[in-house]
Amino acid sequence: MTIENAQRKKEKEMNTLGDIVIPYSRGPLQLALAGLDEERIDAQRADKIVEDSCFPQGRAELNRATAKDNGISLEVLINSPNYQQLCSNYSQGLVNLLVNALEEEFEITNEEAWAVVAKMLRSI
Repeated sequence: MTIENAQRKKEKEMNTLGDIVIPYSRGPLQLALAGLDEERIDAQRADKIVEDSCFPQGRAELNRATAKDNGISLEVLINSPNYQQLCSNYSQGLVNLLVNALEEEFEITNEEAWAVVAKMLRSI
């Protein structure tokens, strides 16, 4: 198996939603979600964590936040050959912070936190 084929296989096994890569496949996420006690995850607290995560609303806000995070102007970002990668990295970083916040707040595993996020993103 070539390196490219191995990479494609790994990408297929991972769950992807837009630019967000979820490091677990659908089956384990569904099992983790099914194993979570619903009373353990307070929906209001989870919503508050998401609100506090300051996710950009729309492409324009994402562009501004990405440019600021990278210390470049909006014009430089938009004209960059790395535009998509910079936006993707910024978005992935926000989701990773959300996962960490869920883990800490609800004392759940990384896989369980990703399952909650995947459910929020309607990926599982």
